[in-house]
Amino acid sequence: EKQDLNYIIPKMISETARPWASFVLPQREGERPMTQRIIPHSQLTQIAPEPLFAEFRERLFKAFPSANVEKKTSCISVETAEALCLKEGLHSNPAAFMKVAGSREFAHLHPHHDTSMHVNLPIEVEEEVLKKGWGERHPKWDVGVKETLLYAPRNQAEIELILKIVTISYWYASDSFKVSIPNNPLEGRVFDEKEQEAVLEVIKSGLMSRYTNWEGKVSQFEKKVSKHLGVNHALMVSTGSAAMIAGLMGLGIGPGDEVIVSAYTWISTAASVIAVGAVPVIAEIDDSLGMDPLAVEAKITPQTKCLFLTHMAGVPNRIDALLAVAKKHNLFLVEDCCQCVGGKYKGKYVGTQGDAGFWSMNHFKNICVGEAGLVYTNSRKVFEGSWSATEPGFQEPHTLPSMQRFPETKEFFKAWETDHFVHTTARASEMMGAVGLIQLDKMDPQLDLTRALKKQFLSKLVSSPLFSLQHVDDPEGDCGISVTLILANADHVPRFLSLLASSQIMARPIFTPKVRDSSVYYWWDSILEKKSHHPTGYPWKDPAYKGSVEYSKNMCSKSLDILGRAVMLSFSIKMTSEHVDYMVDSVNKAISTL
Repeated sequence: EKQDLNYIIPKMISETARPWASFVLPQREGERPMTQRIIPHSQLTQIAPEPLFAEFRERLFKAFPSANVEKKTSCISVETAEALCLKEGLHSNPAAFMKVAGSREFAHLHPHHDTSMHVNLPIEVEEEVLKKGWGERHPKWDVGVKETLLYAPRNQAEIELILKIVTISYWYASDSFKVSIPNNPLEGRVFDEKEQEAVLEVIKSGLMSRYTNWEGKVSQFEKKVSKHLGVNHALMVSTGSAAMIAGLMGLGIGPGDEVIVSAYTWISTAASVIAVGAVPVIAEIDDSLGMDPLAVEAKITPQTKCLFLTHMAGVPNRIDALLAVAKKHNLFLVEDCCQCVGGKYKGKYVGTQGDAGFWSMNHFKNICVGEAGLVYTNSRKVFEGSWSATEPGFQEPHTLPSMQRFPETKEFFKAWETDHFVHTTARASEMMGAVGLIQLDKMDPQLDLTRALKKQFLSKLVSSPLFSLQHVDDPEGDCGISVTLILANADHVPRFLSLLASSQIMARPIFTPKVRDSSVYYWWDSILEKKSHHPTGYPWKDPAYKGSVEYSKNMCSKSLDILGRAVMLSFSIKMTSEHVDYMVDSVNKAISTL
């Protein structure tokens, strides 16, 4: 707001007696400007009595030599910030910190007028401020205003104190620092002119549906990904959920069957079981954050038809042990690889050792085409059943594009080996196939990078009895997009997260009863309460189902305990080794202060 400073300043002086300064982050492009009353430095001395405030102002600008008084705004340069970090011991590795921060200037300091100075501080500094009585928390702290109200200086000692805390606040409130650690997995998407040209080619062709071009982009992608994964068949569909439903139908799973799923998996896994008319049975996890083989075996009943593994956050499950359980009890085993696209287990891609594997290729996954799914298998029966489940219009044998899929035949017209059935349409578009062809080429190089980043992190992580790492059966096949620390004490989780946040490190608890997350069975209310789209209570009350399964919020207490102590950090392809150094330094420091 532009107002008459000659009116504002006397009015402010009459209403309060203390000066303060507010740290305002640089305005991002497209954001609504913040409403501020900015007082030029030349008039700032009117607020507090001289010579005390004059000395404070002089010391402030001396501490920040890059400040330009004539421009009425002071800012701190990267070089100045590095020097101050070294002088005050604010960071164990200021050179690495500044390299991460980049070359942008830090937050701006605008002199204002109120009863205190509003600053954002690291949690350790904020705790000291409160302990020493140098300030208080913002009245709206509990509802998200994480500011400390720092009392303005009234004597020489307080001038020294304020200068030091101003320095810390500058370092902490830096906008460039806040966005400089790109460990948000959503920042890992790489699209360039190749994807643009591929989509444009499809649009210009006018052939945007695979109906119109059987040897088009979708078919090319299916052929290419089959070869890449080392399987006989692949079918691209509209979503990851559609892929799972199609694969289960291809296996013949339906009413009367039970499918064992993990307590830690996105709800779509269990939902796909319900969609085919089967009943999901929820099994405990272990320290791998995947299904516990012993717990799985205890859940097997005469109705059990299939084990449904999920590889969460890029980490493969205990595949060998669970395959052994499946073979022992003559069960199908399928793999939800939606969060582990490109992951491997003992040299083979996940999803290729069981009866079927499933990908999702939406915005949150290792490769992205916008929205799509993939069923891949070595079984022609499963493939043909998946085709039936997603293409109801193709009921004649000649509509199967067999030349592309079955190179052993020279005939285009080839009878199906299984009976066609009708379900729904979940067809992929040619644009999905076009982008998929480009993204598939980028998958392994990108995962090579994230795997290297995770190895670097783990090599510098200091071991401690205060935490253990998620068990990984095959570290070489891990996608490297996440690392999970399982704290020994659940009470340490909030402080650990706060300490990481104070260093601007993005981390999250996998489970808390305060935050809804459909990755944990605890939040599957519609399933736990057996809610159905039909009054008959399908599938739990289907006449074909002879079993009995009961659910409750706390049915998998072991899983909730593990997930409640688990803190996950992510790696993205936009991170550098310097980012990882800063990340692991911050984690080591946080663990040491728990």
